[in-house]
Amino acid sequence: MKDLAVYVSVLRLGLSAALMYRANFLFTAGLTVVVGVSVQLFLWGAVYGWGQHASIAGMPFGQMALYIALATLSLGLTRSGRVERMVAEEIRTGELVRYLLKPMAHAPYVLTMALAERLVSFPVVLLAALVALQVVLPEAPAPLSTGERLAWAVPFWVCGMVLNFLMGLGISYVAFWLDEVWTLHVVKDISLWFLSGQLVPLSLLPNGVRQLSEWLPFQYMAYVPAGILAGLIPEEALPLLLVRGVGWSILLSGIVALLWTTGLRRFGAYGG
Repeated sequence: MKDLAVYVSVLRLGLSAALMYRANFLFTAGLTVVVGVSVQLFLWGAVYGWGQHASIAGMPFGQMALYIALATLSLGLTRSGRVERMVAEEIRTGELVRYLLKPMAHAPYVLTMALAERLVSFPVVLLAALVALQVVLPEAPAPLSTGERLAWAVPFWVCGMVLNFLMGLGISYVAFWLDEVWTLHVVKDISLWFLSGQLVPLSLLPNGVRQLSEWLPFQYMAYVPAGILAGLIPEEALPLLLVRGVGWSILLSGIVALLWTTGLRRFGAYGG
Protein backbone atom coordinates (compact mmCIF):
# COMPACT_ATOMS: atom_id res chain seq x y z
CA MET A 1 0.00 0.00 0.00
CA LYS A 2 2.89 2.33 0.81
CA ASP A 3 4.47 1.67 -2.60
CA LEU A 4 1.15 2.41 -4.29
CA ALA A 5 0.92 5.76 -2.48
CA VAL A 6 4.40 6.61 -3.73
CA TYR A 7 3.45 6.00 -7.36
CA VAL A 8 0.17 7.90 -6.95
CA SER A 9 2.24 10.87 -5.80
CA VAL A 10 4.51 10.45 -8.82
CA LEU A 11 1.43 10.36 -11.09
CA ARG A 12 0.13 13.59 -9.57
CA LEU A 13 3.53 15.20 -10.08
CA GLY A 14 3.59 14.06 -13.69
CA LEU A 15 0.10 15.40 -14.33
CA SER A 16 1.06 18.77 -12.85
CA ALA A 17 4.11 18.93 -15.10
CA ALA A 18 2.10 17.91 -18.19
CA LEU A 19 -0.60 20.51 -17.48
CA MET A 20 1.82 23.30 -16.68
CA TYR A 21 1.70 24.62 -20.25
CA ARG A 22 -1.82 23.60 -21.33
CA ALA A 23 -2.17 26.14 -24.12
CA ASN A 24 1.19 25.16 -25.59
CA PHE A 25 0.26 21.47 -25.43
CA LEU A 26 -3.12 21.94 -27.09
CA PHE A 27 -1.70 24.21 -29.79
CA THR A 28 1.27 21.95 -30.56
CA ALA A 29 -0.73 18.71 -30.48
CA GLY A 30 -3.61 20.21 -32.46
CA LEU A 31 -1.33 21.75 -35.05
CA THR A 32 0.59 18.51 -35.48
CA VAL A 33 -2.59 16.52 -36.02
CA VAL A 34 -4.19 19.07 -38.36
CA VAL A 35 -1.08 19.49 -40.51
CA GLY A 36 -0.36 15.74 -40.59
CA VAL A 37 -3.91 14.81 -41.52
CA SER A 38 -4.20 17.61 -44.09
CA VAL A 39 -1.00 16.61 -45.90
CA GLN A 40 -2.02 12.94 -45.88
CA LEU A 41 -5.51 13.70 -47.21
CA PHE A 42 -4.08 15.90 -49.95
CA LEU A 43 -1.75 13.12 -51.09
CA TRP A 44 -4.45 10.46 -50.96
CA GLY A 45 -6.86 12.80 -52.74
CA ALA A 46 -4.35 12.94 -55.58
CA VAL A 47 -4.00 9.14 -55.52
CA TYR A 48 -7.78 8.80 -55.80
CA GLY A 49 -7.71 11.27 -58.70
CA TRP A 50 -9.88 13.77 -56.82
CA GLY A 51 -12.96 11.63 -57.14
CA GLN A 52 -12.19 9.94 -60.47
CA HIS A 53 -11.58 6.59 -58.71
CA ALA A 54 -14.51 5.34 -56.64
CA SER A 55 -12.26 3.08 -54.56
CA ILE A 56 -8.77 1.61 -54.37
CA ALA A 57 -8.43 -2.03 -53.33
CA GLY A 58 -12.08 -1.91 -52.31
CA MET A 59 -11.58 1.09 -50.02
CA PRO A 60 -13.55 4.27 -50.87
CA PHE A 61 -11.96 7.65 -50.26
CA GLY A 62 -14.26 8.36 -47.29
CA GLN A 63 -13.04 5.28 -45.47
CA MET A 64 -9.43 6.11 -46.34
CA ALA A 65 -9.88 9.65 -45.00
CA LEU A 66 -11.32 8.26 -41.77
CA TYR A 67 -8.44 5.81 -41.43
CA ILE A 68 -5.76 8.45 -42.07
CA ALA A 69 -7.23 10.79 -39.45
CA LEU A 70 -7.51 8.01 -36.86
CA ALA A 71 -4.05 6.57 -37.62
CA THR A 72 -2.47 10.00 -37.12
CA LEU A 73 -4.35 10.43 -33.84
CA SER A 74 -3.37 6.94 -32.67
CA LEU A 75 0.31 7.36 -33.45
CA GLY A 76 0.32 10.74 -31.71
CA LEU A 77 -1.19 9.14 -28.62
CA THR A 78 1.04 6.06 -28.47
CA ARG A 79 4.30 7.78 -29.49
CA SER A 80 6.95 7.72 -26.76
CA GLY A 81 7.37 11.00 -24.92
CA ARG A 82 10.22 13.02 -23.49
CA VAL A 83 10.33 11.01 -20.25
CA GLU A 84 11.70 7.84 -21.85
CA ARG A 85 14.25 9.78 -23.91
CA MET A 86 15.54 11.72 -20.90
CA VAL A 87 16.65 8.46 -19.28
CA ALA A 88 19.56 8.15 -21.72
CA GLU A 89 20.82 11.62 -20.81
CA GLU A 90 20.51 10.85 -17.10
CA ILE A 91 22.57 7.69 -17.57
CA ARG A 92 25.22 9.60 -19.55
CA THR A 93 25.55 12.41 -17.00
CA GLY A 94 25.29 10.19 -13.94
CA GLU A 95 22.05 11.75 -12.72
CA LEU A 96 20.52 8.28 -12.68
CA VAL A 97 22.01 7.85 -9.21
CA ARG A 98 19.24 10.10 -7.85
CA TYR A 99 16.65 7.48 -8.74
CA LEU A 100 18.68 4.65 -7.28
CA LEU A 101 18.37 6.34 -3.88
CA LYS A 102 14.59 6.70 -4.08
CA PRO A 103 12.19 4.10 -2.57
CA MET A 104 10.90 2.92 -5.94
CA ALA A 105 12.01 0.91 -8.97
CA HIS A 106 13.25 2.95 -11.91
CA ALA A 107 11.15 1.47 -14.75
CA PRO A 108 7.82 1.76 -12.88
CA TYR A 109 8.71 5.34 -11.95
CA VAL A 110 9.38 6.26 -15.58
CA LEU A 111 6.23 4.38 -16.65
CA THR A 112 4.15 6.39 -14.17
CA MET A 113 5.56 9.68 -15.45
CA ALA A 114 4.95 8.59 -19.04
CA LEU A 115 1.40 7.56 -18.12
CA ALA A 116 0.78 11.08 -16.81
CA GLU A 117 1.76 12.48 -20.22
CA ARG A 118 -0.61 10.10 -21.99
CA LEU A 119 -3.51 10.81 -19.63
CA VAL A 120 -3.46 14.45 -20.69
CA SER A 121 -3.71 13.65 -24.41
CA PHE A 122 -5.98 10.58 -24.20
CA PRO A 123 -9.32 12.47 -23.73
CA VAL A 124 -8.40 14.78 -26.63
CA VAL A 125 -7.68 11.82 -28.94
CA LEU A 126 -10.84 10.00 -27.82
CA LEU A 127 -13.01 13.06 -28.52
CA ALA A 128 -11.36 13.66 -31.90
CA ALA A 129 -11.85 9.98 -32.85
CA LEU A 130 -15.51 10.13 -31.88
CA VAL A 131 -16.03 13.26 -34.00
CA ALA A 132 -14.24 11.67 -36.96
CA LEU A 133 -16.40 8.56 -36.69
CA GLN A 134 -19.61 10.56 -36.59
CA VAL A 135 -18.60 12.66 -39.60
CA VAL A 136 -17.34 9.93 -41.94
CA LEU A 137 -19.08 6.82 -40.63
CA PRO A 138 -22.00 6.90 -43.10
CA GLU A 139 -19.49 6.53 -45.94
CA ALA A 140 -17.74 3.58 -44.34
CA PRO A 141 -20.29 1.16 -42.87
CA ALA A 142 -19.09 -1.76 -40.78
CA PRO A 143 -20.67 -4.47 -38.59
CA LEU A 144 -19.55 -2.82 -35.33
CA SER A 145 -21.32 0.22 -33.92
CA THR A 146 -19.43 3.36 -32.90
CA GLY A 147 -19.52 2.38 -29.23
CA GLU A 148 -18.26 -1.14 -29.93
CA ARG A 149 -15.44 0.20 -32.09
CA LEU A 150 -14.28 2.58 -29.36
CA ALA A 151 -14.56 -0.18 -26.75
CA TRP A 152 -12.26 -2.41 -28.84
CA ALA A 153 -9.88 0.43 -29.77
CA VAL A 154 -9.15 1.49 -26.16
CA PRO A 155 -7.26 -1.69 -25.10
CA PHE A 156 -5.26 -1.56 -28.32
CA TRP A 157 -4.39 2.09 -27.66
CA VAL A 158 -3.18 1.06 -24.21
CA CYS A 159 -1.23 -1.83 -25.75
CA GLY A 160 0.35 0.54 -28.28
CA MET A 161 1.35 2.99 -25.55
CA VAL A 162 2.95 0.20 -23.49
CA LEU A 163 4.84 -1.23 -26.46
CA ASN A 164 6.13 2.15 -27.59
CA PHE A 165 7.14 2.99 -24.03
CA LEU A 166 9.06 -0.26 -23.66
CA MET A 167 10.85 0.23 -26.98
CA GLY A 168 11.77 3.81 -26.07
CA LEU A 169 12.97 2.87 -22.58
CA GLY A 170 14.93 -0.09 -23.92
CA ILE A 171 16.72 2.16 -26.40
CA SER A 172 17.51 4.63 -23.60
CA TYR A 173 18.96 1.81 -21.49
CA VAL A 174 21.43 1.12 -24.31
CA ALA A 175 23.11 4.32 -23.04
CA PHE A 176 24.77 2.10 -20.43
CA TRP A 177 27.03 0.96 -23.31
CA LEU A 178 26.83 3.86 -25.82
CA ASP A 179 27.43 7.57 -25.18
CA GLU A 180 24.71 8.66 -27.61
CA VAL A 181 21.51 6.79 -28.43
CA TRP A 182 19.48 9.64 -29.92
CA THR A 183 20.09 8.22 -33.40
CA LEU A 184 18.47 4.95 -32.33
CA HIS A 185 15.37 6.86 -31.20
CA VAL A 186 15.24 8.62 -34.58
CA VAL A 187 15.55 5.28 -36.42
CA LYS A 188 12.69 3.89 -34.33
CA ASP A 189 10.50 6.92 -35.10
CA ILE A 190 11.20 6.62 -38.83
CA SER A 191 10.39 2.91 -38.67
CA LEU A 192 7.09 3.76 -37.01
CA TRP A 193 6.08 6.02 -39.89
CA PHE A 194 6.38 3.14 -42.35
CA LEU A 195 5.62 0.04 -40.27
CA SER A 196 2.87 1.35 -37.99
CA GLY A 197 0.45 1.97 -40.83
CA GLN A 198 0.30 5.75 -40.50
CA LEU A 199 1.29 6.45 -44.11
CA VAL A 200 -0.67 3.63 -45.72
CA PRO A 201 -2.98 0.93 -44.31
CA LEU A 202 -1.04 -2.27 -43.83
CA SER A 203 -3.85 -4.16 -45.58
CA LEU A 204 -2.82 -2.45 -48.86
CA LEU A 205 0.82 -3.57 -48.68
CA PRO A 206 2.18 -6.48 -50.76
CA ASN A 207 1.46 -9.86 -49.20
CA GLY A 208 5.00 -10.54 -47.99
CA VAL A 209 5.43 -7.15 -46.33
CA ARG A 210 1.92 -7.26 -44.90
CA GLN A 211 2.41 -10.72 -43.37
CA LEU A 212 5.71 -9.59 -41.81
CA SER A 213 4.14 -6.42 -40.41
CA GLU A 214 1.33 -8.46 -38.84
CA TRP A 215 3.87 -10.17 -36.58
CA LEU A 216 5.73 -6.99 -35.60
CA PRO A 217 4.65 -4.78 -32.67
CA PHE A 218 4.64 -1.54 -34.71
CA GLN A 219 1.10 -2.10 -36.02
CA TYR A 220 -0.35 -1.54 -32.54
CA MET A 221 0.74 2.12 -32.58
CA ALA A 222 -1.53 3.15 -35.46
CA TYR A 223 -2.91 0.50 -37.82
CA VAL A 224 -4.77 -1.76 -35.40
CA PRO A 225 -6.74 0.89 -33.43
CA ALA A 226 -7.34 2.98 -36.57
CA GLY A 227 -8.25 -0.13 -38.57
CA ILE A 228 -10.80 -1.15 -35.93
CA LEU A 229 -12.42 2.29 -35.92
CA ALA A 230 -12.39 2.57 -39.73
CA GLY A 231 -13.84 -0.91 -40.24
CA LEU A 232 -10.75 -2.42 -41.91
CA ILE A 233 -10.14 -5.18 -39.36
CA PRO A 234 -12.84 -7.85 -38.88
CA GLU A 235 -14.15 -8.45 -35.38
CA GLU A 236 -13.09 -12.09 -35.33
CA ALA A 237 -9.42 -11.12 -35.77
CA LEU A 238 -9.34 -8.85 -32.69
CA PRO A 239 -8.83 -11.47 -29.90
CA LEU A 240 -5.76 -12.92 -31.63
CA LEU A 241 -4.34 -9.42 -32.22
CA LEU A 242 -4.81 -8.63 -28.55
CA VAL A 243 -3.06 -11.84 -27.50
CA ARG A 244 -0.12 -11.01 -29.78
CA GLY A 245 0.05 -7.50 -28.36
CA VAL A 246 0.17 -8.82 -24.79
CA GLY A 247 2.83 -11.33 -25.86
CA TRP A 248 4.98 -8.56 -27.32
CA SER A 249 4.53 -6.53 -24.11
CA ILE A 250 5.78 -9.46 -22.01
CA LEU A 251 8.74 -10.08 -24.33
CA LEU A 252 9.80 -6.43 -24.43
CA SER A 253 9.39 -6.15 -20.66
CA GLY A 254 11.84 -9.00 -20.25
CA ILE A 255 14.33 -7.39 -22.64
CA VAL A 256 14.08 -4.04 -20.84
CA ALA A 257 14.59 -5.74 -17.46
CA LEU A 258 17.65 -7.57 -18.81
CA LEU A 259 19.13 -4.35 -20.20
CA TRP A 260 18.58 -2.64 -16.85
CA THR A 261 20.12 -5.33 -14.65
CA THR A 262 23.05 -5.88 -17.01
CA GLY A 263 23.68 -2.18 -17.63
CA LEU A 264 23.49 -1.24 -13.98
CA ARG A 265 26.56 -3.35 -13.33
CA ARG A 266 28.49 -1.03 -15.67
CA PHE A 267 27.03 2.20 -14.32
CA GLY A 268 29.19 4.54 -12.31
CA ALA A 269 28.58 8.08 -11.02
CA TYR A 270 31.41 10.07 -9.49
CA GLY A 271 31.72 13.45 -7.85
CA GLY A 272 28.78 15.53 -6.78
